[in-house]
Amino acid sequence: MKFLDSNVILYAYLKPKPGLKLPERIKWRKSKSKELIKRIENGLEEIIISTVHLGEILNIISKKLGKKQAILFLSKILALKNVHVVEVSRDTYEEALSVSISENLEPNDAIAIVIMRKLKCKEIYTFDHDFQKIEDIVTPLLEEEKQHFTEKNI
Repeated sequence: MKFLDSNVILYAYLKPKPGLKLPERIKWRKSKSKELIKRIENGLEEIIISTVHLGEILNIISKKLGKKQAILFLSKILALKNVHVVEVSRDTYEEALSVSISENLEPNDAIAIVIMRKLKCKEIYTFDHDFQKIEDIVTPLLEEEKQHFTEKNI
């Protein structure tokens, strides 16, 4: 199982403003995110997401794409048996506060770390570089991105 950070979903779902030319890295991230979403929808990936991260996604999709799209997204996620939604309690927030301070992370990133450690999950799908500084966490999308853009520049 891998944790799914909200930014991956947002790269897949959000569209740029008409006429805006996206940098190659952003185009690559959007493409990779869409591929990953397809893999999840087809049951090829076992995913963990927290209620906090799901709430973040729903708020942004509602604001950017409308309430109907947010409802459709939520119904799709809840129908997938390979997506495990983990509730966040006060205890989780307290642990996350400690991790946030000690690792200099945003609180929601720290929540992901706390949940991952509790569930013995070592990998997170994310484009947030802050996770790379966490010793026991692997970031496969960022590793692939680094390799892709390093090879491309050779």
